[in-house]
Amino acid sequence: MHVTLGIALVPVLLAKLWSVVPLLFRWPPVASAAQALERLTVLFLVGGALFVFATGILNIQLEYLFPGSFYPLHFYGAWVFVAALFSHVVLKLPTVVRELRARGLRQALEHRGRAERATWSRPTPTRRRRRAAPCSARWAWARWRSC
Repeated sequence: MHVTLGIALVPVLLAKLWSVVPLLFRWPPVASAAQALERLTVLFLVGGALFVFATGILNIQLEYLFPGSFYPLHFYGAWVFVAALFSHVVLKLPTVVRELRARGLRQALEHRGRAERATWSRPTPTRRRRRAAPCSARWAWARWRSC
């Protein structure tokens, strides 16, 4: 069960890494001590997860590329991951509680989604805006709007 679940979670790990890794390269790197601790826990989370998954997959393939015995390395890698996860949750808990008290769960999630969509659609200074098409050239589904 452990091996099957580990293999099944590879796409989940890759999706999570896809969303987290760009945050590790934000500038400025650290604005406060709390942010430094948060980034350190994320670094240990990413490193621990990659190490545990890599050693597990390599063990399944019977490729022992890592130094030492598999079992202690995999075990200690899991402890690093769990400790980083616990530390990260403890560090982010005040922020989560503050947001939920201020807005509630639904409004906090909706606000975050709106903020992310606004940054996605915001044009960069180097990109030119297109001129609006005249009313006659608009799509048929938008004709109900007044020009």
